[in-house]
Amino acid sequence: MTRVFVYGRLTTGGFYHQHYLGGQALLGTGMIDNYKTYIIGGLQAAVPQDGFQVKGEVYEVDGKALGKLDHIHNIGLVFNRSMVDIKMENGEILPAEVYILIGEVS
Repeated sequence: MTRVFVYGRLTTGGFYHQHYLGGQALLGTGMIDNYKTYIIGGLQAAVPQDGFQVKGEVYEVDGKALGKLDHIHNIGLVFNRSMVDIKMENGEILPAEVYILIGEVS
């Protein structure tokens, strides 16, 4: 199992949520500091940027779900997965993999 932080259209009620995260364990909601999101195609993309926060959800996903998430993010080409500390709503700090855009946004 892998802990993954998702944001945008992958969160509960989002367009992609059921297909990619249906049946996976939601651990809670939280945020990452010093990231900002941009719309890239049909997904939001987190990019490091001081002074901003990205809100999202943390899931524990199985290998099949992780493979589907990697596929939609074009892992290694458009996004990388990086371990980031998530500030959970309950105050806990929870490390999780986050999909981060490769390169810069112009």
